Amino acid sequence: MSISRIFRTVSKLLPSLVQIIIIVAILHLVTKGMMIRARKHLQGGFYPSQGEELGLSQSVIQKRHLVHLNLAKHQQRASSFKKMKKIFSKPKSSQRKQIMKKNTPRSLPKFEEWQNRIQQRIRQLHLTCSRLGLGLWKNESSPSASSNDFQSTHLPLLPAYQSLLVSRDRNLTFCPVSNSGSNWISKQLLALTGEFTPHQLAGRLSDPPSVLARHKFPFLPSWELYPIVLNKSTNILVVRHPFDRFLHYFRRSLENSKKNPNEFSKFGRKIVNKYRKISIKRKEPTFDEFAQFLIDLNPKSSEEHWRSVARKCTPCHIPFNIIGHYDTLWEDITYAWKMADLKRDLVKYPDDEVTPDIRQRYFSQVSKDNLLKLHAKYKLDFELFGYQIDDLLAYSYDDPKSDPTTQSPNSELQKDLSG
Repeated sequence: MSISRIFRTVSKLLPSLVQIIIIVAILHLVTKGMMIRARKHLQGGFYPSQGEELGLSQSVIQKRHLVHLNLAKHQQRASSFKKMKKIFSKPKSSQRKQIMKKNTPRSLPKFEEWQNRIQQRIRQLHLTCSRLGLGLWKNESSPSASSNDFQSTHLPLLPAYQSLLVSRDRNLTFCPVSNSGSNWISKQLLALTGEFTPHQLAGRLSDPPSVLARHKFPFLPSWELYPIVLNKSTNILVVRHPFDRFLHYFRRSLENSKKNPNEFSKFGRKIVNKYRKISIKRKEPTFDEFAQFLIDLNPKSSEEHWRSVARKCTPCHIPFNIIGHYDTLWEDITYAWKMADLKRDLVKYPDDEVTPDIRQRYFSQVSKDNLLKLHAKYKLDFELFGYQIDDLLAYSYDDPKSDPTTQSPNSELQKDLSG
């Protein structure tokens, strides 16, 4: 095809192309203008002059004007709300720092001071075991196991190795006790595995931490291995005042049936049906009713929430070398990790919500007679770890139906410690 022929073809088609371009440009401008007018109209750009142009009555014009003003205000509020939502929905790094700061415990004591306190607790445990003729620390002068009041009802005859969480590669052993910081310590153990981020451990996990810890730290291949591993490990037991354990469980699980319907269905309703003697509006059990329930329980009950430490962890049969207390949980675990040569980036510290005021509020509902009966049932835990109930007895009330000869218990172990 020659150049002249191509030129003639283009010159014939050019007017049509120009016409198409002009039409597209006109349509674009018209559409753009309509969109701008519509946007102004929706944003409250309706004015009385526009209504007059449309021939509307004054009442209709005023109503439309008010509608558009309200719409503009609503859009302004929605915009402000979105900005606030963005601020508060950001990753909780700053908020987590504030929470951690709020839950940061007191400063650590000197290491030597802490060691002396741990040795005192271990000495108390060993003296009690020896005096009662139990486990590893019984001697020739100890009473026989058959004559011991606690042996048949409160203690198994063999070490409860099945209760232990053991990390052989880290030479670390822990016996979890319910309502004594066990979930918090289980999170520290999970952190050691490297399978959980700090963000995950600071929040709610897929399962309770103690359950996950049992999966990550399973039983040893044979029972014969436990004494060998324990002899070269840091063996940790953390305990709490027995009555604080019960109060913690009651407030968390039974006091409000809406917050914990499963526990209420499992125990709360049964407690009310059996122990409620007077008609009250409250459908949940009172703390006094819960105390009566604990008094009547079989001592061999396997329910973790009120199982004694003596039965759960058999401290007279297992060589624990760190006895931690819930009141000093942070420093005890911090130094325990140091002794085991472990990384000490501990996750969020648990608050102790059982204050003296809270104890007074609840134990003032319990009679002295019931409090002493409950103490007698968990007496070994009190003696093994040096806990007393004098303050709680002062809160309780005198029941005219109780035995007047009942007296406050005195630990015979204090004589051994002072001697």
